[in-house]
Amino acid sequence: THYYLSSLAIEPELAYRAIRQHWHIENKQHWVLDVTFKEDSCRIGDRENAKKMALLRRIVLNLLEQHPLKASKLSKMRKAAWNDDFRAELFFG
Repeated sequence: THYYLSSLAIEPELAYRAIRQHWHIENKQHWVLDVTFKEDSCRIGDRENAKKMALLRRIVLNLLEQHPLKASKLSKMRKAAWNDDFRAELFFG
């Protein structure tokens, strides 16, 4: 059971759907970050550096998602690691 406090005048069903949608998106993004970048295995001890790496991962994830190649994010990432032209295409369009 979860409880939420809000001063927003909203129907309970609408609030429920909004909260479920929010957490669905959050959980989906976390899963993708963990599968693609092994984010849960990251052991950066310094909090500021961990924040910077998390930001970089999200930027790269967005670049991978926006690229039109019909391949998995992991495949695109591997291709970018080995192919300078593809990597430049990812970053610069």
